[in-house]
Amino acid sequence: GGLRLYSTEGRKRIVFQPQGNSAGTNVTFTLCSRRHNAIGQLLLSNTGRFRAAKITSDSDRLCI
Repeated sequence: GGLRLYSTEGRKRIVFQPQGNSAGTNVTFTLCSRRHNAIGQLLLSNTGRFRAAKITSDSDRLCI
């Protein structure tokens, strides 16, 4: 409880095409805790691949 997930501006949903790629632009998801700090980030590329990303001070600002 109390977790929130934010995405980069402009991407409100993920759509995967039959070939496995993701429609739209690259997107970053930030997972925030109840204490309003970033606890994880995932990047989704247009090719449909996820990867973990380092948490930065900009990431924490998304959680406030």
